[in-house]
Amino acid sequence: MPEYHFHVLAVFDLLGQSELLDALTDEFVLDCITKGKKEHLIERMKPTFGRVNRFREHLKKVVGDINHPIPMPQQLQGKVTEQTWKRLTQAQVGIEFMGDSALLKISINNELGSPLPVVSIRDLMSGISMQMLAFLGGGIPIRGAVELGWGTHIEENSIYGTMLHRAIRLEKEAGYPRVMIGQNFLNYLQPLVSHPQDGVPQEDTKIIMKTAKEVMGLIIEDDDGEIVLNYLQKDLYSASEEPYNQSVTLAKDFIQSEIAKYRQTREKKLLGKYCKLRRFFHKNNQW
Repeated sequence: MPEYHFHVLAVFDLLGQSELLDALTDEFVLDCITKGKKEHLIERMKPTFGRVNRFREHLKKVVGDINHPIPMPQQLQGKVTEQTWKRLTQAQVGIEFMGDSALLKISINNELGSPLPVVSIRDLMSGISMQMLAFLGGGIPIRGAVELGWGTHIEENSIYGTMLHRAIRLEKEAGYPRVMIGQNFLNYLQPLVSHPQDGVPQEDTKIIMKTAKEVMGLIIEDDDGEIVLNYLQKDLYSASEEPYNQSVTLAKDFIQSEIAKYRQTREKKLLGKYCKLRRFFHKNNQW
């Protein structure tokens, strides 16, 4: 029988794929196949299938890095058991894909001895913050949402429940490339900053409060009042500012090129989205 839990679910949608797929008409594909023009077909497929493949591979790496165990510092060896160290530091984030969308998921399991869910949440939010900026720099616009709900895995790697419904609905309300934060997720996270759940061991309390505070520091209110992930934070990167500055510069170049393109083609709806994205960078002093 499936196990039902609350889950935090981050949904990401690769934007612009519908227009690219519409350009791959059946007539064009058949013409390439029947007339031996395979190279033309491959060239046309690169911005669609190739883009989805890069999107998936990057997110797989993000999840792999998040789930990679953290070695115990030498000064703690003999003072903290290996089991306790893993419980307090180990992140457990799952991933699945649906077409050009990705689902990154965390089970809220507070059973005794289980890893702390808030550690997985922090590492997920930090990881997707850096990847969001990298995607923009690579010309891959993403829209996303993070929300909490209840459900299960109908099959081994196929999640279903209120978390999926809520996150997908919220993602569609994003309007432009940004990551929306759901109210149910906030309702779970905010109390942890000062009041960990009942029954939590004393040794966990400070870690839960500190980690929840770190997550809340990644969340801001956008100009339209929506609560969103702020992926423009230098302190997520290494001590050197160079990787962050390079990522921001590449992202700005992409945004500006999209604004110029849609001004020329007079596509007002798309132009408006990238102007809002530019304002988001302005708001965070990165333009």
